Amino acid sequence: MDLEQKAVMKALAFSFLGAILPITGCAGGVDEEPQGNVQTAREVCGGLSKSAADTLKTIAGTDSFTSEPSQDSPALPSGLTEEVEKGNGDDEHVLCSIEPEKVKNEQRIRVYAKVLAELPGAPDERLRGNTPFKVGLRGEASALGAQLYFKCARGNADPTHAPVIKADFRYAPASRGEVSYQGNMQLLNEVSYRLAQQLSCLPSSQLSMKQVTE
Repeated sequence: MDLEQKAVMKALAFSFLGAILPITGCAGGVDEEPQGNVQTAREVCGGLSKSAADTLKTIAGTDSFTSEPSQDSPALPSGLTEEVEKGNGDDEHVLCSIEPEKVKNEQRIRVYAKVLAELPGAPDERLRGNTPFKVGLRGEASALGAQLYFKCARGNADPTHAPVIKADFRYAPASRGEVSYQGNMQLLNEVSYRLAQQLSCLPSSQLSMKQVTE
C-alpha cells in the first residue's frame, strides 16, 4: 500500500470515529430517562383519588413521578405486622416514597407509619398552627404535610387494648403551589385507609374514603 492509499484509509478511520463518538457520548448526559417506571400522580402509592393527586401535583409542580413501592397493591413494610401483633413498635416504616420527575430541586415526599401502644396526648392548642380534621382517632394537617392516628384491632380483637398507628405524610422543601391543608390530609387518609385494609383492622380504624372534613 503506497503512501497515498495509507492517507486515504487513515482519513476514513477518523471520519468513522467522529460519527460514533457523539452517539456514545449521549449515554451519560443530563437528559437521561429517570430510573423505574414513570407514573402520574393518580398512580403513586397504590393509587390516589383525583383530589389527592391534584394536591400532589401542586406540591411537586409536575405530574411525573416514580414511587417505591410502585405496585398497585404495595406489600406491607417488613416487620410492621409483627409490631401490630406485639402492640408496640420502635421503628418508623416507610409506606410510600415519591420522587418528582422532570423538575429541579424536587421535594422529598414520604408517607410513614409507626405502631404505638396508645394515643399520645393532643398538642397544646396555643403552640400549634395546624388544622385539625375528623379522621380516625385524631388528625391534623400543616403546610408541610399531615398526620393522623387510628386504632388497629385486627380481626375480632378487642379494640379497647389495640395498638394505635400513627401515619405521617411529610415533604420538604415547601409546596411549589398554594398549600391545601385538606388536600394534604386527604392524601394521607387514602394511604392510611389502604394500610388499615391490609392489616385487617379497617372497622376499628374509623377511616373511610370519603372527603375529609375539619
